[in-house]
Amino acid sequence: MSSPNTIVLTGVSRGIGLAIASRLLKDGYHVIGVSRSITDEWIQLVAKYPSRADHLSADLAETEAIPDMVRQAVELAPSPIYGLVNNAGIGNDGLLMTQHATDIERLIAVNLT
Repeated sequence: MSSPNTIVLTGVSRGIGLAIASRLLKDGYHVIGVSRSITDEWIQLVAKYPSRADHLSADLAETEAIPDMVRQAVELAPSPIYGLVNNAGIGNDGLLMTQHATDIERLIAVNLT
């Protein structure tokens, strides 16, 4: 029997990412979830599919670390990576003109770069 198709999913720890992971796992995919931190909800989902879900901790605002994260994902994958769901995203409250430049740069790095 062949290994399930592997999907790398960013922003997996909550919200839409967690819902996408749940659906992919139910549909038989292997999910490598990427997020800055691990939530209780993600831990519970992984427990339901222990052989088909893995996690990589990564801050996608640190773009120079992404190649290493990709190498780790390739090593974890039981089969060639089939797809990427680039779901990670952040938002800042308030007016753009009152935000610190580092907050704006982080927002652009995660959401666009």
